[in-house]
Amino acid sequence: MQFSKERVIQALAAKGITTTCPRCGQKTTWELVDGFVHFDVSADSQTHEIGGPAFPAVALGCNHCGFLSFHVAQLLGLDVAPGQPSPSSPQE
Repeated sequence: MQFSKERVIQALAAKGITTTCPRCGQKTTWELVDGFVHFDVSADSQTHEIGGPAFPAVALGCNHCGFLSFHVAQLLGLDVAPGQPSPSSPQE
């Protein structure tokens, strides 16, 4: 899916994401990173395969302390490319 700030904000709101930062406790505004971040999936902690399996997430940054919060796109109900692994079903 093409990244859309509006769709991400709607998906976060639908899940009841609050504006209180879990690190500094401030009720703050969050900055949405303009694009997906990808977490690599590997059965071996010693290897990293560029272009290998990964799952997309969205990232929010607290404007007060800089804490980053990541939310898995698929679990927010955002469309992801077919065949993308889910963080709840690791690949072998």
